[in-house]
Parts: sequence; C-alpha cells; structure tokens
Amino acid sequence: MKNLLYAPQVLCNHQRCCFTKHAVDLELPRLRPAGMNLTRSFDLMDARLPNSPVLSDNRRTGRGQNDTKNDAVMVVKKAFQGKNFTKLPSLNLFRVFDAASRHRSFRLAASELCVTPSAVSQQIRQLEDFLGFRLFRRLPQQVELTREGIALAEVVKECLAMLLQGCNRLVDPDMPTVICLNASSSLASRWLLPRLRDFMGLYPHIKITLIASNDPIDFKRQDMDMAIRWGDGSWPPEIRAEALASDYHFPVCSPDYLERHPVASPRNLENKTILHEVVGSSWAGWFQAAGHIAPPFTDVLYFSDAALMLEAAAQGQGFCLTNFVLAEKDLESGRLVRPFKTVVDLDHEGYYTLTSPHSADKPATVHFQNWLRTEAQSTIFSFRHP
Repeated sequence: MKNLLYAPQVLCNHQRCCFTKHAVDLELPRLRPAGMNLTRSFDLMDARLPNSPVLSDNRRTGRGQNDTKNDAVMVVKKAFQGKNFTKLPSLNLFRVFDAASRHRSFRLAASELCVTPSAVSQQIRQLEDFLGFRLFRRLPQQVELTREGIALAEVVKECLAMLLQGCNRLVDPDMPTVICLNASSSLASRWLLPRLRDFMGLYPHIKITLIASNDPIDFKRQDMDMAIRWGDGSWPPEIRAEALASDYHFPVCSPDYLERHPVASPRNLENKTILHEVVGSSWAGWFQAAGHIAPPFTDVLYFSDAALMLEAAAQGQGFCLTNFVLAEKDLESGRLVRPFKTVVDLDHEGYYTLTSPHSADKPATVHFQNWLRTEAQSTIFSFRHP
C-alpha cells in the first residue's frame, strides 16, 4: 500500500518535473486499483523527494516531458500488475454498464433502467473504481467505450444473456418438468426403480430425480416434491398424504432354508432364526391372524433396511415378515416362498405418497401420483388374484 501511494510522488521529484496535472488526470484514474484513493494531481505538483531513485533532474539528464510521463505510467502499471479479483461488486453495476455500453449514452441507459443519468454515471464510476481503470471516455454530449470497456462489454453481454436464458428455461412449458421424489431405499430398489422406465415412456416431459432415504420428511427444510413412506395415516396436517394400496403381511423364507428347517405350524417358528427390521411391524398381528400367540423368539437378527432383510432371507438365513410390494419379484422368481397361507390384511398401514403443499396441484405431480397409485393397486391385485 505504501508503494502504491508514493509512486506518483517519486515521479514528481523536483518542481521542474514535467509530470503535469493533465497527465496525472489522464493516467492515474485508468490505472488505480479498486478502492484506492490516490492523491489528487494538483497535490502532487509540490512533492519533494530529493533522493528519488526513479527520476533525476531533467536538466542533468536531458529527458523531456514524454520520458517523464512514460516513467510515471510504467511505475504505476508495475505497482498494480498481477491484481486478481476474489469477489465481484453488486451485479446491478454490470447491468447498468451493459445498458450504457449498448446505448453509448448515460441518458438513454437511464431511460431504459428508469433512473436518472446521474445515477447511471455514479454507478459506472463505482464499477471503474472497483476495476481500477476507465470504461468510458466522457466527451462533450456523448461517451465512448475505452478498450477495456469494449472487452468487458462483450463479457457482460454474454453473461446477462446466459442468465436470461436460464430463467426462461425454468418457465418454458416445452422443457422437461423435474419431480424430486424421496422414497425408502427398500421400496426404491425393489419396487419403484424397475417401473420408472414405464412412467417416463408415458410422460417423456416429466423427469424423476429419485432420492433413497429413510429420514423423516420435512418439506420446509428439504428440497423435494414428493415422498413415499410406510405409515398408518398419521401425518402432519400440512402434508398431503394418500395411501397407495392396501397391502398384506406374511412370512417368507428361501426354499432351501424351508427344506432344511421345515415348519408345520406357526409355533415351530419359536426356535428358528427370525429376521426382523429395526422399525418393522410386529409379528404379533400375524400370529393372532394365524390363531396363535406370538412366542418369545430366541434367535433374532435385526436389519436397518427391509431390502437387506429380504436379501438375507433369500440367501437362506431365516424367516422374515414382509409385504407383497417388496417381495413381489422374489416370490415370482422363486427366490422366496411363503411357508404359511395366513396373511394379515393391512387396512390402514401401508405405503403413502406424501406431497408438499407448493407442488401437490402441479400437473406433473398429479400425473406421477396417479401413476404410482395405479401401479401399486395393480401389484396388490396380482397378489389377490394370482
């Protein structure tokens, strides 16, 4: 900072220095860095630095006005060389500059922006102060872009055009609508993912962003449009919830495991390995439907995710309680079998679509929700009528 402030004073070594007020006014505002308040030119004329290494007495060296002025410019340029910006000023300054550069007039730019010409001039000056060089030459009755101004005008024009294009894409009815869906990882991988291709074939202008998560839903804090969760219908009033379909609970295991550990009655499950989801449904309801009291299991393996539990069952590690939506493909392929015919009809418990208030009535959301309900009901229908 010290070198920057004293560079002009070094150049005005003697009273005979020909670094005139006119030269200072022309060069320093063009070269000064952002935020630098340089001493005014008429204050530099009386500067005294007798031991200056930069300039010597003009009479002794025989150097003229142009040499001295060139020295001034070179010193200031070297002082400001290598400056990099780490942040930008207000983007409104670039908007004002774009208008002024297009019209080549502060008055016409002010008319376009609905401000006064003095306001335009002031904001252009702020941008020039930040950049450290002039963008316009102020001429009588007009302004002209400097070389730096011409270069910046092209960049600003391109950037503003990109911003305008990006905003138009968001509201363009011909652009694809993106729905952000949050679903439990088990449902997403075992039931939803294999069907999404069909939906996108029916609605090519609707794209689905699928997020697999079991976290609680909070539309106020999470950027999503819809969610699918297992529940009993008790949802906050600000969330629009709709049941997909009425599902069923029943035990499953692998054919190999059932062959090695046959069970003739539900009571025989007491001494078998039970696979259970940490937050899954209790076995008590199924045992009650089968006419038995749930026994105290002696060997239980817990899983945080239903998909992992079903995969463990398919690999012959035990019995687990599941629903048809998750077990559909494995039952059809024979990886899983039902050791008992008893099922529990889930009247209120099941999968629900949860929709945020701001996107619930959007056409794309309505189409996707109707498609999900149709697919879920078709899945359950195939279970009831094999």
